Amino acid sequence: MFLKKFVYVNWGNIPALEFDFGPINLLSGGNGSGKTTAADAIQTVMTAAHDTLFHYNPCLLYTSPSPRDS
Repeated sequence: MFLKKFVYVNWGNIPALEFDFGPINLLSGGNGSGKTTAADAIQTVMTAAHDTLFHYNPCLLYTSPSPRDS
């Protein structure tokens, strides 16, 4: 399967955008820029018929104690 175009509409912190993809693509940006959010959106669409295949950002499932919590 080859993804040619992807349209984001109200997904996370990503504004309404349309992207054209090529054979090789790179998501890059600073911290909090939406790289993982973009990847989660693509994964959701590509695996929509297989609800057991979802593996969203696993870091969101865990919390670790912060020194600031003391």
